[in-house]
Amino acid sequence: MKLLGVTRQWEGPFYPSGTENYRWLNYYSHVFDYVEIDSSFYMTPSLRIVKNWAMKTPKNFKFPLPSYKRLFKNGG
Repeated sequence: MKLLGVTRQWEGPFYPSGTENYRWLNYYSHVFDYVEIDSSFYMTPSLRIVKNWAMKTPKNFKFPLPSYKRLFKNGG
């Protein structure tokens, strides 16, 4: 399994220049096996969003989701 954090600043060095941002997940998923969705810590993603992620990635791609912050005492 390859693990690496990749952000918008990687357009050019990682994502081919000019790649539309809605295509980044698909590109990323063909290089790496896993992406942590940190937004789930702040808000639970909708089923529509999760299905969209699944449609854009290979079947074996992993999406570990951090638990929603309000599940914990110090979460806000």
